[in-house]
Amino acid sequence: MAYATSEEYEDETGTTAPANIGRLLTLASRDVDAALISAVYDTEDEDVVTALREATIEQAAYWLDTGDTTGTGGIAAYSAVSIGSVQLARAQTGGAGGGSAARPLAPQAFSVLQLAGLTGHSPRTYPVCEAADG
Repeated sequence: MAYATSEEYEDETGTTAPANIGRLLTLASRDVDAALISAVYDTEDEDVVTALREATIEQAAYWLDTGDTTGTGGIAAYSAVSIGSVQLARAQTGGAGGGSAARPLAPQAFSVLQLAGLTGHSPRTYPVCEAADG
């Protein structure tokens, strides 16, 4: 089950969802689940539900921005390769930066999860150490 609907995708991105958005959101939800495989969180918590939805939308939007219309990571990492005198040319994508299609979770999707405290330790405070007498 996807963490976001096509309507939520359109509201969040301000764009019209492609015909296969349901499939993309399902795959994106799986990637979000994979990123949180050992995390412990309350699925009834409204903030958690919001973070899961937003991360799913960010993942699907990333795929579409980088030309991966299937969500499978099947876009080319290189537009040209040459063996003699080795020359590689990175494929140009619509997204910012030169990330790899093989990257499991989009940077913005991970940021949403991280800021919600789902990817690691929450912020900690330490007690003030008092000077020892003597």
